[in-house]
Amino acid sequence: MKKRTLIIVIGFIALILLLGNFIVRALLDGGDPFYSNQKKGKIAQKAIEQKNSLLCNKLPEHVFMAPDPRDECYRAVAEALEDISICDEGFKDPRGFLRDHCYISIAGKTGDASICVKIKDPAEVDYCYLKITKVTHNKDYCNMIQQANPKTRCLGPD
Repeated sequence: MKKRTLIIVIGFIALILLLGNFIVRALLDGGDPFYSNQKKGKIAQKAIEQKNSLLCNKLPEHVFMAPDPRDECYRAVAEALEDISICDEGFKDPRGFLRDHCYISIAGKTGDASICVKIKDPAEVDYCYLKITKVTHNKDYCNMIQQANPKTRCLGPD
């Protein structure tokens, strides 16, 4: 009985946190919880047009578990401008996940394999080289992949 009660209490707390996140975001975005996506898009577009990633700082910080909208904006600007310095400097994500994906996006667009060495997560490094191989059609990059599964995919037929 105690386990069931504990599970119900934990579920209820999780629900409150999720709803709280939604409500807080709505309040931060002027009462409209869907406004943040519009705002993010407009600010990112303006940052791309002006070639100024610092405009992403106009977005609010993340609330609870949501990804920081500024990190998403930095990634969009870095990819559009093909500028890895934005990936190097802009991100607040402590795990580096979005930063790694910023590098992968630019490497995939430019075909520049030297970007892959900046990635922290070994699985993402492999994915970067896999993407470079697909873009450049150069199977030599498959040899840079460490894990067996992605390497097999890389060496397989296009």
